[in-house]
Amino acid sequence: MSDKDFIGKRVEDSTKLFGLIEKDTKSFVILFLSITTSVFIYLWVQAKNENISLLKAQIRIEVERQLPQEVSKQVSPIADGWQKASGKIDTLIQNSVK
Repeated sequence: MSDKDFIGKRVEDSTKLFGLIEKDTKSFVILFLSITTSVFIYLWVQAKNENISLLKAQIRIEVERQLPQEVSKQVSPIADGWQKASGKIDTLIQNSVK
């Protein structure tokens, strides 16, 4: 197969394609816009997923930073109550032994 035959076939193919576009322009425009819209939706979803993954990483870092402080703040009233209760129990035991 010579280069002229190959080039000739490609030219004929492109002529057929443009001929179809010329005959049915409305369908071509709809197809082109559908493909373009699909590409943009795909890119938008990928960007959204990347933003979500970055946000998850930031949230994880912030939780790891604040968690020990918050746990100790929430547990301290329970520990104080336990200390008071154990002190009262010790006092009762000491008074009952006398």
